[in-house]
Amino acid sequence: MSMSLAIFSMLLLSGMLGLWIVRIQPMLGFTTLSGAGCWLMLGLAFWIIVTSLEIWCGENHSHSWISRAHYLSITLMLSPLVSVLGAKRPGIRVWNVFVVIPMLLMLNWPLIAELLGTPPNLSLNLEPPALMGVIVVLLMVLGNYFGTRLTLPAMMYCLAMAIALSTCSESLPVPYRSPLLVRALSGMLVGCSLFLMLSRMKRAAFERRSYEGIWLDFRDWFGILWTRRVMERLNQTAESENWRVRLSLEGFVWEDELTEAQRQETLKKMDRAFRWIFRRFVDEEWIDERLQRSETEVSPDITAGPVQID
Repeated sequence: MSMSLAIFSMLLLSGMLGLWIVRIQPMLGFTTLSGAGCWLMLGLAFWIIVTSLEIWCGENHSHSWISRAHYLSITLMLSPLVSVLGAKRPGIRVWNVFVVIPMLLMLNWPLIAELLGTPPNLSLNLEPPALMGVIVVLLMVLGNYFGTRLTLPAMMYCLAMAIALSTCSESLPVPYRSPLLVRALSGMLVGCSLFLMLSRMKRAAFERRSYEGIWLDFRDWFGILWTRRVMERLNQTAESENWRVRLSLEGFVWEDELTEAQRQETLKKMDRAFRWIFRRFVDEEWIDERLQRSETEVSPDITAGPVQID
């Protein structure tokens, strides 16, 4: 059973990686999330490779490096969500170099220390301080997506990391005795979370229109932390320019009894502000594509033709 689930997990993750490379990553090129997408592809590829090697070696053929390689894949899978926290121009490259990579070095310091010393013969057993570092990062990145359309996928993703982490330390309870089974279940949960994320964002592309669609898409992709900061800037602009609308985390809040002329005037002012403030995060094409949704219909089926998901 463990071997069959591990093979299924590997195939599921391989399919999601292929979908991401072909359909999603090119669209992220219009945003500052392209770096996060690259980290995700790296983490998925490494996870798939380690799982393949573990399947090839067999469940009863224990290797000390397998648990360490899986721990490295867990930390790599955290990198996309940490990269999102710094996804603003012009500092996104600096963030990845001076925040994401040092975080990886810090979380993997137990592995580095072992490499510098005597090569271990036993499976990895992280001490509580090392575990706390991973758990803090998990909680931090998970909180960024609470209140968005991606809350459930983010919870599933982080839960998968926590389940996989249980095989790396004797301090954590392990759901099953077989590490291969636990890692297979966590890999399946990762694949399901990514599929759910893509399906929800595809449905959002079908339902959302105009500037409110831009705002809600930004909230769902960049998370609550960036949304609150941008919302504060936009509402300050709205007050100074006498807009007839205010922005909230749930969408637009229009004034009552507006005429069509007042609404159109506000939308013109909003267009200038949106393009000016969002230039730090997305290209003009990202905004224009969402404004065109009012004129075209998009199928909610993610297996249909190409769609821009940014």
